[in-house]
Amino acid sequence: MLCDLIIIPVGATAAELWATADLLETISEAQNNRPQLEYRLLWNKYRTSTRSTKELSQEVELEAPTLQTKLGFRVAYGDALANGLSVTEWRDKKAKQEVTDLTNEIIRG
Repeated sequence: MLCDLIIIPVGATAAELWATADLLETISEAQNNRPQLEYRLLWNKYRTSTRSTKELSQEVELEAPTLQTKLGFRVAYGDALANGLSVTEWRDKKAKQEVTDLTNEIIRG
């Protein structure tokens, strides 16, 4: 394994969380050989306005290490990609801030 931190993007749905179970098992096995290997879940397409999202994220954050930064459910991510740009080069200020916050959080460790 060539990294120290694995970031696992996951949508705020039960189905997407279930889909990470095999990956988490693989990471656990890798940690037997590299105990310093860490992982964090990254909420993607996160909707702060729904009760089910909030409940699901509270449950998961008790069980798995999760990055504090959440990437919202924004058109800007797809639009920037379709135009060959990073969202930091796009006009959506909230999306830019999310990615900046994520980058800073990862760098801080």
